[in-house]
Amino acid sequence: HIKRLQQAIQAWMRQKRRLEQEKEPGLRVPDKKGSKKRKRKEDLKQKVMEDWELDRDPPQGVVRAWTDGSEREGVDGRKYAGYGVWLREGHCLNASEKLLGLMQTNNRAEMTAVLYVLKVIPKWVALQVCTDSQLVVDTVLYWMEGWKRRGWKTKAGKPVENVDLWMEIQEALEERTGETYWVKVPSHVDIEGNE
Repeated sequence: HIKRLQQAIQAWMRQKRRLEQEKEPGLRVPDKKGSKKRKRKEDLKQKVMEDWELDRDPPQGVVRAWTDGSEREGVDGRKYAGYGVWLREGHCLNASEKLLGLMQTNNRAEMTAVLYVLKVIPKWVALQVCTDSQLVVDTVLYWMEGWKRRGWKTKAGKPVENVDLWMEIQEALEERTGETYWVKVPSHVDIEGNE
């Protein structure tokens, strides 16, 4: 009975809106659910794609790698994480793996994906890393050197979280002779390499 009542109310509201539209043709029709959000996402996607020319192949000699990490709660209430790396369709270095270890977090998964790329792409090859992790981009571009100078402590003197992975990433970056470019891409906007 309740379901039928809800359906009847929804039908009545749709009919009422139609009648109001007929009386007031200039009356603004409400946006369909989520259309403004979709428009913002589409605009953001377009800007990033244009700024970094992500809809084209990377420049000759540059490898573009998309990295992503994820965490979910399992039916047992515990957290489980995994990561993915995508270079292009069918590439032998594409990866989708469960995160190993007890610390199952989104950040560790994101970092592990980046570390995977830094280890499997030859050190002399120019690399463009596309990630939706602001933490990863900010750390490698702005914070990592300071953390290292301070003995892997933050400006506030606190120990850096996930220091084991940050140290591995920092070491892998130091070993690279090819340029490494970092691209922060928005998440969940249907960019092919990030979905």
